[in-house]
Amino acid sequence: MQTPRTLPADWEKVLARVEQALGEAVTRLQEREQEWMAPAPLAAAPQALDFSKFEQRLALFAKAPQQADQRTAELDTALRDGEDNLRQWLARAEAARRQLAAWAGRA
Repeated sequence: MQTPRTLPADWEKVLARVEQALGEAVTRLQEREQEWMAPAPLAAAPQALDFSKFEQRLALFAKAPQQADQRTAELDTALRDGEDNLRQWLARAEAARRQLAAWAGRA
C-alpha cells in the first residue's frame, strides 16, 4: 500500500515555470508555422540571357574543323616540298658519289 506523499512547498512555482516554458514553446512553434505558411517572396525578374559569348565560341568551334583542314593542308604541302628537296639532294649526292667513284677508278 502506498503512503500519500506531500508535495514540496514550492511545487506551484515549479508548475508555473513548466507552464511558462510550454507556453513559450507553443508560441515559437506558432511563429515558425506562420513563417512556413507565408508565401515565398517572388524571385527577382530574370534578366535577359546574353548568349553573345556562347554564340562567339560556337562560331569558333564550328570553324575549328575547317581551320584544322587548312593547317593540315599547309603541313602536307610543307612535307611534300621537304620530300622533294630530300629526293633532289639524294639524287645529287648519288651523282657526286658516282663521279667520285669514276675519278677514283681512273686514278
